[in-house]
Amino acid sequence: MGPEYADKAKWVRAWEREIGRLAVKLKKGPGLGWYKNEHDEEPAALLKDLSSREIERLSGELTRRKDSQLVFGRRLDQAEVLRLKPDAFKQAALATFADLAPLYRRG
Repeated sequence: MGPEYADKAKWVRAWEREIGRLAVKLKKGPGLGWYKNEHDEEPAALLKDLSSREIERLSGELTRRKDSQLVFGRRLDQAEVLRLKPDAFKQAALATFADLAPLYRRG
């Protein structure tokens, strides 16, 4: 979620209501990380290593400044990407989206 997202405050309130459920799911996603900036190559932290409280506090990153962003994802190193066949790369991308899908669901 980037700085251009118009309703960050509403999203943060929903995040805070659902954090217990979300944190459990996000921590299970293999290799999921939090990135301080969308252009970072390495995550600032892996979600599995953060407590639910620490994951909840990440929502504050989104509203801390006008240009704030909240970035989750999975890093694939160059050697791994070069080894993957197109279908395997597609499956890795789809698995990452599936792991992050709870962020976009209500209830």
